[in-house]
Amino acid sequence: QAFANGVGIIAYVPHGPVGSWQEGETTALLLSELHRIACQHKAVFLRLEPPLVDKSKVDEVLRQYNFQPG
Repeated sequence: QAFANGVGIIAYVPHGPVGSWQEGETTALLLSELHRIACQHKAVFLRLEPPLVDKSKVDEVLRQYNFQPG
């Protein structure tokens, strides 16, 4: 989904992405593709809300890819 908020477009992935956060190569490919799509739509933010089975692991992985907690 994409939302216009007056400042720009926000790309939003509700309840996702879903996948194994321990698989580094898969995670890197998934986040790279999400970033590419967000840029293609000129999004100023990419908001993810992955299911938090292991919140500390997800947070750690997302920080490695320069995501910040919202």
